[in-house]
This record gives sequence, C-alpha cells and structure tokens, in this order.
Amino acid sequence: MALTATDLFNDATTREIGGVGPDQVNLIVSDLVGVQQQLSAADPQINNLSDLHTHIIINQINEEIASVENANAPTMGTLTAGTDLGQYVGRSINDIQRDIIDIAHADPGVQALFNPTPLPALNSPAAPFHDNATQTAFVTQWIQDSNHLGQMATTIENNGFQGDIAGLVQQIQTFENGSNAFDQSQGGLWSARFWNEFRSDGTAGTAANALIDGLHTHNTGELNAAVQQLAANSVDVANNNLMADGGSYAGVGAAAQAAAAAPAGGNAAPPPAAGGGLTATDLFNDATTREVGGVGPDQVNLIVSDLVGVQQKLSAADPQINNLSDLHTHIIINQINEEIASVENANAPTMGTLTAGTDLGQYVGRSINDIQRDIIDIAHADPGVQALFNPTPLPALNSPAAPFHDNATQTAFVTQWIQDSNHLGQMATTIENNGFQGDIAGLVQQIQTFENGSNAFDQSQGGLWSARFWNEFRSDGTAGTAANALIDGLHTHNTGELNAAVQQLAANSVDVANNNLMADGGSYAGVVAAAQATAAAPGSATPPASPPTAETPPATTPPATTPPATTPPADGGGPAAGDGGNHLVADLIALLHGGGPNSVSAVIADLAAVAQAAGGQSNGVATLLSELQTAAAPSNSGSAAPAAASVADAGPTAVDMHHSHFDEMGQHFHHMWG
Repeated sequence: MALTATDLFNDATTREIGGVGPDQVNLIVSDLVGVQQQLSAADPQINNLSDLHTHIIINQINEEIASVENANAPTMGTLTAGTDLGQYVGRSINDIQRDIIDIAHADPGVQALFNPTPLPALNSPAAPFHDNATQTAFVTQWIQDSNHLGQMATTIENNGFQGDIAGLVQQIQTFENGSNAFDQSQGGLWSARFWNEFRSDGTAGTAANALIDGLHTHNTGELNAAVQQLAANSVDVANNNLMADGGSYAGVGAAAQAAAAAPAGGNAAPPPAAGGGLTATDLFNDATTREVGGVGPDQVNLIVSDLVGVQQKLSAADPQINNLSDLHTHIIINQINEEIASVENANAPTMGTLTAGTDLGQYVGRSINDIQRDIIDIAHADPGVQALFNPTPLPALNSPAAPFHDNATQTAFVTQWIQDSNHLGQMATTIENNGFQGDIAGLVQQIQTFENGSNAFDQSQGGLWSARFWNEFRSDGTAGTAANALIDGLHTHNTGELNAAVQQLAANSVDVANNNLMADGGSYAGVVAAAQATAAAPGSATPPASPPTAETPPATTPPATTPPATTPPADGGGPAAGDGGNHLVADLIALLHGGGPNSVSAVIADLAAVAQAAGGQSNGVATLLSELQTAAAPSNSGSAAPAAASVADAGPTAVDMHHSHFDEMGQHFHHMWG
C-alpha cells in the first residue's frame, strides 16, 4: 500500500530524534518532499482556514528541509535559507516539526488529510524569548501591521471589493518582505524559534499571499481565512516573546485588534504618494531630482512616498503579464523594492548595515543610482512601457560602463547562471511547443532552484558587486521577475507571458555578460553564444547549480574587488571593425530564437564586418560567410542563389540593424557605470 503524507512525516519525526546524521539527510528530505507533494495535490486551493493551515504546513517544510540539509555543516558561518542559525539548526528542525504537528491537531479539517502522531508534551511550557530593543520595535510594529492589513482588506471586501486594492496589495507585500528580511537578519536562536512565523514561507508570508490572492480573485473564503490567521499569528508571537523591558506584548495586540483601520491608513508601508492627480511619471521624476547628490535624512520619506506611488499606479495599470512590455513594467515595479530598501538605509552606518539582507557597505548610493537609471532605460527602450510611464531621461555618461572584473567564485556562478537563464527558457519553449505536455512540475522546480540560488548568491556578495547587479539577480530583480513569469506561464498556459519570460531571461544573460569580465579578464560572450545555441530538452539539462559558498565571504564582509578593466571604446552604433563580434553574438541570438530573413541578413553583415576587420587573416571568416549566404538562399525556387557579398562590399549598411530582435535591450545595456 502506498505511503501517505502521515506515514512519511512520522518516519521523518523518528529519524530526527537525537539529531540528523549524515546518513539520514536524504531519507528525511525525501520524506518531507513527499509530504509536500501529497498535501499540495490533495489541497491545491485555499478557500477556508483549514486549507490555509494545510498550505502553511506545506511552506514551513521548505524551512525544515533547508535546516536538515545543513544539519552537519559548520555551526558558525553557514547560511540556512540566508540566515546563520549557528548552533541552533537542530532547534529550528525541532520547532518546525512540532509546530506542524500542533497545527494539524488543532484543525479537524487538516486532520482529515494529514494526522501525524503527536509527540509527548513538555513538562513545562516554553519560556518566552526576551527580545532586545531592536526586536521589540520590530515585533511591536509587526503585530500592528498583522492586524491592520487584515482590517483594511475586510473593509474593501465589505464594500464589494471597491477600493484601492493595488495600494493595499503593495502594503501587504512590503509587510511580507520586511518581516522576511528582519528575521533573516537576526539568525541564531531568534530565527531558529521564530522564522516559521515571520518568513515568506512561514505563517506570515503564507497568510499574506493568501490575503493578496483573495483580494485579486474576490475569494471571500480565502480572504477571511488570511485575516483570521494573521491576527492569530500576532497573538502567537505576542505570547512567545517579551519586550526588552520584560513587559508583555498583550497590550499591543489588544490595541491593534480593536482599531478598525481605513484602507488608506495603517503602518504597514510608507505613506502613499501625495497628490492624487500626479502620474507615475511625475512621482518618479520627483524622486530622481531629490536623489541628486545623495539622499539626505529629510528626503527619505518623500522619496519613498514617490516610489511607493509609482508602484501602486503601475500595478493598477498593468496587473497581468501577457507580453514583453507587461513584463518590463513588472520588472520596474519589483526593482523599486530594492531601491526603497536602499533609500531607507542611505544614512545608516556604511559598514554592517544590511539592506534587504546584504551589506552594501559604502555603495548604498551606487545601488540607488543603478536602479533609478536602469528603470529609466527599461522604459525608454519599450514603447509599450512608455505609454504608461515615461520618466525623464538623465544625461548620457561620457564613456560607457567598465565591466566588473569578477573573482573566481563570481565567474563560476555567472557562467552557470548564464547557462541556466537560457536553458530553462529553452526547456519551457519545448514544453509550450508540445502543447504544454511534459514534466512541467520538474521544470518549475528547476526554475525555482535557479531563482533562489541567484538571489542567495547575490545576497552573499554585498559591496559593489551587489550594488551593481542585485537588480539583475535578485528575486525582485529582473531574473526573479522573469523566472516567476515563466513559472506562471507554464502553469496557466499563457504563451504570451511564457514567451516574454524566455526572451527576458536570455536578454538578461546578455546584459550581465556585457557588464562583467571573467576572473582571467576574458569575456562571457562565448558562454552566452553556446548557451543560446543549445536546444535543451525538458528534463535533460543539469539542474541549476547551487551558488558557490566555499570562497564567498559573508555578507558583512564584502570581497575586495579587482579594479575594473580599462574603459572600452564607445559603441558607434553598427557592426564596425573591432565590435563586429559583439553584434554577431546578438544577431546570432536573434536568429537562433526564430528570427526570419532580416536576422539572417544581419548575421551575414556582422560576419562581413568581422572579416573586414581581420584583413589578411579573414580567409576562415570569409569562407564561413560564403557558406552561410549559400545556405540562406531560397532552395525551392527556380532562381539562382545570390552571389556572395565580398568583404569589401559588405558593411554596416548591408542590413538595417535597427530591426534587430535585440535592439530594444541594447538601449539599456549601457546603464551600469564603472
């Protein structure tokens, strides 16, 4: 008889007694993954409180798996889901396993699906954790937000789902991200005891996401369950923690649950942008001007208010990704999260302050600069985005960006990341072309591994590397936004969303390749060309690699960086001598992604330019050029193939490069400065 979720979980409980030995890790992980799979299949949608409890169990298991996998790692300096639990990894496993049992036994609806054997009760209850001053301030605000957000959602529900749903959703997301980031920054016993309460895959995050979904879908059962769970979770935390002065949080919870907050109020996020008549463009431009020269303490709230307003307005105008312009808009919305975090820390100590989990050191301002300019470039490269959002461009730099000289660890990561960015898209395209038949679940798991690994690696780097590239690699950056769109497209069979995500992941890999150099000073162009030329079949690719950790210093100690390479010459705009290789890679990419005759013509012109630049050493290139022209000639007509163009005759005007598939992204490749 097949094992049930209960059987698998009970097996894990027994194996975990006394600690997790190296020989038990894979067995326990297999058990826990099986529990997740069976519960997910039995309860795919949240419609009531029992459903929500089941999904909390499913998500908390992610944290337990991460702890089990690190149970035998060094007790200090090892990051578990981004947090150094130190000697408390075992305590984390204990807390989650027991919490899951308690959740199940407190809810008959869950027990009908999953009924794990209870453990003996402790002889004395757990002693509340004595919070320090920082933790007290956070928990106080968190209890208030947990209740006020639910109250605001209930008000909107009672008004027939009329109200500023997009604005409230943004506040919920800010609450969830802030809760996750704070727990991640604590580590040790605090995180071991409470991360299943505060994390995005803990109770708070699961309930927050259910609240958002209920608002979007008008699912009152899901919304009401989320409101109830957020309030209950705040009581749970209040009972398990003491304030820095030894006092109770009970009064905070009582006051929060008694206050009926209006949908426009609450403390979950910075205040919404002032001036209802202002557009997203107006707000963003205001932030740009205020940021010139740095962010003074008196400007922080004003800039944050602007940026939150931009997010709210763009989210309301473009709620669903169906094409590349939609995806670009959502990348802007998400990157603003990173900018807000940087603005809020602009006046914090330059060393030891974590910004979204990363120590940017003295480069917080550089992060703000990079994101603000990247957003402008994205908008101006896409007319579809400009129709919604048209920020005023900044003056161009006098010289293009100097690529960042990666160290050996970064080189290994970026190489694998470029490959994964392309291969995952290729696999998704194969599934799409097969009528969405294939191992979608397996591919989704690979995409999630890619996204999580990319986010974790960037978080581990800090300093200038993260300041320049976190809007490329993070979960709320380009990579994460495109990866989530790819997953959604696979699940919903939304071909427009899927194709946009495939295109964006490939484009992002080119962007990173152009802005980084390998440890030996070499280019990543060959890695990109090989990755985009490889048609990976679903299930055949190597799963995305976990980010290297052995050589990666902790986030609080940014690595010393090699000075950037000599500034390259400015791009003249065409496949000129010395630059034809770059254009050739881009145009080959377009051709390999289904480009038509124009793409073939572009590649021929690029080869001609390379051959021309090579001079007397151009025989091999000229031969390749001739063969490509012959292959491109019509084969089913009676006309003769066109004569091969000579190296002397073919030049930048042989084709119209402005029609290249990659022209739009070329406009924002230059945004990073050295």
